[in-house]
Amino acid sequence: MIIKNLDLKIKKEDIPVLKVLLSELVKPINSNGIDFSSLPGKFKQDFTDNNKLDTEFRRFANIFDKSGAGKFKQSTVGWALILVTPNSYGFDFDSFYKRINREERREKFEFNISKIKSKTYVPMIILGAFGGVYSLWNLLKDFEIIKTSPSFENRKTLQEEVTIDTLSLNKIDDSIQTKKTAGKNK
Repeated sequence: MIIKNLDLKIKKEDIPVLKVLLSELVKPINSNGIDFSSLPGKFKQDFTDNNKLDTEFRRFANIFDKSGAGKFKQSTVGWALILVTPNSYGFDFDSFYKRINREERREKFEFNISKIKSKTYVPMIILGAFGGVYSLWNLLKDFEIIKTSPSFENRKTLQEEVTIDTLSLNKIDDSIQTKKTAGKNK
């Protein structure tokens, strides 16, 4: 039986009281259900007000109802009752408490993991988008779809190459001029 979103606040101290109530519930004499008078004597001594005792019994009755160990019903007079169900016989509140506790820890763990995921998700998306745009830009430059103007260093080397080319052209021009003048002097 999977129990989700029951909002059961079972404390470790409640287990003995729940066991006493369950043992009272399954007795044949209590076929019409049990009320707050079935609570253990030590537990009742902590309460001076019957309204608080009834509120606490209703909390236990709600635990019985949500766990399937009994059915919570309000009597015609307004008293809370716990009725017997088929699951009442052989129900174990210790294992139920462990299962609820395990599910609460797992939900808390999953919540913490989802917080971590949400905090790292957006930066990873931004980094991924930046990397994708950058690689697309480089790809378009490599295929020469996008022409980029040369950078300052590239301009400097281009100017050096141009001056070297003009110097070599000047040398060639000078050698042609010297050949022409040498041919005229002969």
